[in-house]
Amino acid sequence: MLWSNAVLLASWWLIAVAAARHCSQPDVPENCHVILGQAAPFPPSTIAKYNCALGYQLIGTNERICLKNGSWSDVAPICAIDIAYSKPTEQSSGSSGHNAVSHNLLCALTDHSKSSWWKVQLHGSYSVDAVSVQLGELSSDIDSIELISSEHHQVTRCPVTKRVSGSVSAANISLNHLQIFRCSGKNISSVRLRTLSRLHLCHFSVFSVKAVSSWQCGQPSMEFLTVHNDLCYTASRLETLHWKAAQNRCLSLGGTLPLRVSTDTNAVIRHALSNSLLKSSFYWLGLMRAHDQWRWADGDLLDPKLQDWAEEPAENKGEATAAVFSRPESWHWVSMPQSIYNSWICQTKPKFCASPGVSEYGRVSFSSQTYIVGTICYYSCDEGFKLEGVARRECLSTGLWSNEVPVCKKVDCGPLSEWPDGTTLLLNGTTTYGSVAEYRCRKGRVISELSPSQRTCESDSQWSSVIPFCTDVDCGKPPEVANGNVIFLTTTLNSSANYSCSSAFKLIGHRKIRCADNGQWQPLAPVCYDMEMLREMKDSSGESNVILAIVVVFLLLLLTVLAFRLTRRRLSPLAIHAIDDTKHSSPRPLVYATPSQQQDSVIYYASTGPAPMTQVEVPPQLLQLQQLPNGNIHVTLPNLRPVIRPTLPTSMLQSTDIIETAAKCTDTASVSPTPSQLLYSFDDDPVYDSPPEDNVYEELAQTDHLQ
Repeated sequence: MLWSNAVLLASWWLIAVAAARHCSQPDVPENCHVILGQAAPFPPSTIAKYNCALGYQLIGTNERICLKNGSWSDVAPICAIDIAYSKPTEQSSGSSGHNAVSHNLLCALTDHSKSSWWKVQLHGSYSVDAVSVQLGELSSDIDSIELISSEHHQVTRCPVTKRVSGSVSAANISLNHLQIFRCSGKNISSVRLRTLSRLHLCHFSVFSVKAVSSWQCGQPSMEFLTVHNDLCYTASRLETLHWKAAQNRCLSLGGTLPLRVSTDTNAVIRHALSNSLLKSSFYWLGLMRAHDQWRWADGDLLDPKLQDWAEEPAENKGEATAAVFSRPESWHWVSMPQSIYNSWICQTKPKFCASPGVSEYGRVSFSSQTYIVGTICYYSCDEGFKLEGVARRECLSTGLWSNEVPVCKKVDCGPLSEWPDGTTLLLNGTTTYGSVAEYRCRKGRVISELSPSQRTCESDSQWSSVIPFCTDVDCGKPPEVANGNVIFLTTTLNSSANYSCSSAFKLIGHRKIRCADNGQWQPLAPVCYDMEMLREMKDSSGESNVILAIVVVFLLLLLTVLAFRLTRRRLSPLAIHAIDDTKHSSPRPLVYATPSQQQDSVIYYASTGPAPMTQVEVPPQLLQLQQLPNGNIHVTLPNLRPVIRPTLPTSMLQSTDIIETAAKCTDTASVSPTPSQLLYSFDDDPVYDSPPEDNVYEELAQTDHLQ
């Protein structure tokens, strides 16, 4: 019992495994990596572990599981950078707004009011992908989160119910719990949070996938400050140099001292210096005084609108001067002789891109595995999927990849066009890659042999082959029969063909056949059998029946004397098949006749070996006969079915002289053939699994009434 249960459970398990579908390559977002334990395709329960490139934060689940239906659980996470970190803030009341973006233990808190708001300036235009919020215990519920675009100050409201985890209500949020909302927008310059009354905000982050991490700047010897407008800003740590040497050092790093610094950039650098751990008080920038004019290091004049002096520089007394960011002046500019040794800031372009990502069912190859600027990546899809988007992306000097990650969509050939000749059937119910459509003509017509009946959705989003067309059903000329004639007028649907046989030939089978809607004549054509030839064969074989009977009896007596223990063998005097056919150069026809049958009716007897036979009843029209060159007759029968043996007519129970003679020689009663013998009748005569007992058969040579 235990063994059978174990086998049953194992069978169920094998069936479940066979029914389960494998997963393909999962989504790999930009700036992200996936760790898998094996190569694709992935069996159910495979775990995909996600992690982000250095400097990026994972938003969403870090694990996905391959499900039995061939899909991955959850949605792929994103890897993004907090672009609100240490950026300037505003709030409706109070002055603690910066605490929310400083990642410290303090919170921003507004006064009691009917509504409150808090806002962070991003100092630039960014693509936003998510927002995270942590409310304090004193806060009211969130009313809205708004993304404000730099273009015409358009506002996009984030769906606060579309969050990654947690509840929106402040009553359900612990002090250390973050609410993460999937919220996207382009060219966003600021983000605003509104609450129903008082706001107690302990943490706020704005995440962007299209942002550059510090390691992409490729300046390990420098202290990273910030990335702004696709440029990296780094500062020297302990080393100090005079202005020209500092400029040369930046040039050697592939950059320069900061040039053409805009008002926004000045604010970003000041903010970064204020929040850094650097100790120096002065940092060179790429602005110098030449001939009483302030010029950038590349020779361009300073735009007066971009000046950020703490105070107007003093007149030049012949000494070369340059500008520095001054800590005592809250990091505004001051003028200083170029010969003084100060720390410096370098402005460079990113040197690397993060991983470009690839969609599910997609593949990507690279011209460089380091993702250095200028690297090209090429996208393709698995068979049966079509790439939507640009197949070629390049790592730009901004540290970002061109275009977006293309998506692999399953090829869809779309619905079939109307077909006036009949109906169409989608065999698997879909129109995607690999789907098969079958065409069926209206009754009386069939698909032409010149066109296929099925079409397949191929990888080019097109149905294979051409639209099939129908033709009228035509069964062609009906089959001819030897020694007979066939008469027909047409060969189209429901046409009939009538068969007849020549004189002295008997028709076996159906006299009329019809052209069916499958284009075939049905049922099978009949055959014409030569009765005179059959009688001649019977006459020639009957002459040797007496001699053969005596030989058989003698052999049986000899075997009885030698064996003693052998069981008496039952043998009919006329059973000429008892002699091994292999001893004759040519087999004899095994033919018997019954006195009660009509003149053109015969009963065939066939030896089938020791195994018992099932009794069958065969209508004559279902037989097909063919005379063989060796004298035997080839009989073709339909599938057999069991029937009840009928009672024999009394007229068949007559004795013959040959049987009486054989009985006297053997001193035993004559017996019928063995149960392994089978009789076939042409004219609806009974068919038996064994011949009737005693005196039923007689030689054809002595059956006068059949002549």
